[in-house]
Amino acid sequence: MDNRQASTLAHRVPNEEQWVAIDRLELRSKAAHADMASAVDALKAGDEYYNAAVLAGMSRFVRDVEQEISRFQQNRLRTES
Repeated sequence: MDNRQASTLAHRVPNEEQWVAIDRLELRSKAAHADMASAVDALKAGDEYYNAAVLAGMSRFVRDVEQEISRFQQNRLRTES
């Protein structure tokens, strides 16, 4: 790796303030995932009309965000060990 590549990587490592923000996002994403699961259950149990494709897309999006942040955090733990 040359100096330019090392410099680019150094700029990509979050600082302490960014880590705190990422930690908050992780908590919010987990809560959003749980809220979405509850909302899906409530919609399916009720008689209110909903678009199944839209609901599935929303659920997948919330799940994907939570998983991506979790993977990022796991990589963080591996690199800090």
